[in-house]
Amino acid sequence: MQTTSTTNRLTLFDYLDKDNSSAAALQSVVDMSKSSPLEAAQTVEDSLTDVQSIDALVDKINAGDSKVSQSTIADMLEFYFKQVSDEVADKAEDLGLESVPPIAMEDGKWQLVADDEPTDKQQALLDYLNRDTRLSERLERVSSLSQLNELSLSQQFARNLQEGDASEDEVTDFLFSTRDEILAGKVLGIDNGQLTLGNVGIAQGAYDKLSDTKDSE
Repeated sequence: MQTTSTTNRLTLFDYLDKDNSSAAALQSVVDMSKSSPLEAAQTVEDSLTDVQSIDALVDKINAGDSKVSQSTIADMLEFYFKQVSDEVADKAEDLGLESVPPIAMEDGKWQLVADDEPTDKQQALLDYLNRDTRLSERLERVSSLSQLNELSLSQQFARNLQEGDASEDEVTDFLFSTRDEILAGKVLGIDNGQLTLGNVGIAQGAYDKLSDTKDSE
């Protein structure tokens, strides 16, 4: 994944509209945090640098050592995704695009995950994203936020399993398999003209499946 230097790296706040209403909206979505809203947002922002940093924050949340809550992460993702997805939807509409198969940042550029050749309209969108550094970085950030949210959720569900009648092996398998799926699902797409995140719902789906299995035993 493309990164920028620490001194030049844009933050979530840089991506938001600069008017007062956006600042107030960000404040409202994180105001239930155990820390100040901006402190919570900055903690989340700092964790999005790489997978290791995301894991570190998830571990702290799981151990109760972080002032950031799972609900804070989920609220920030919902708020931020709305802004990014609206921009992508506008561009897709301009191009007459209804759907785009999974894409990911590979070798410094956005491209289809599969080996299929993109259509002309799909290639036009990819070219646009690769030219527009600002939007490209916004997409990378929302994708990382989604990854953080899903990994944090999986830890939360693992605690629920531990408190139930799941064995240690079942909890361990749940964490490892879910993590692998979340990391592999860090892709974006367009469905019905709307931006989609490939790893959304993975933790919940895995938890529901295991819970249903336990209930039927």
